[in-house]
Amino acid sequence: MKLTVYAENHNVIPDTENSQSIHYSEANESPNAVFDEVEVFDALEYTGYDFIKSMQQKVRHGGKIKFVGTDAIEVIRAIHSGSAELPEASKVLMSGRSHLTSVHDIKSTMESLGLKVGLVGIMGNRYSIEGVRG
Repeated sequence: MKLTVYAENHNVIPDTENSQSIHYSEANESPNAVFDEVEVFDALEYTGYDFIKSMQQKVRHGGKIKFVGTDAIEVIRAIHSGSAELPEASKVLMSGRSHLTSVHDIKSTMESLGLKVGLVGIMGNRYSIEGVRG
């Protein structure tokens, strides 16, 4: 069973027999240790890093967890290099978000919780990081 967690700026993915899709504000209501896979899209920017632990609890041992979002350091780097203007970058970074995130900090947090981090990637200002619950 797969759980997809999304933020305001994502389209709802229809539930199927093998997957459930919920808004991040409802994610803690999902049962613990049930899902083979949990994917979280842009929620850390609204919830903070404590949400990583909450989502880890939803994954079965041996299951996969993935976080996707905006890396604040990459956005700031784009401003500094001149490849992004401040108004555009502000919209990318803020837009109702309450936390700035970095894939490096997310990786550290995941590892401190005992997750085995495998894939870490950045494309533009977006990060994707995957781990497995031991």
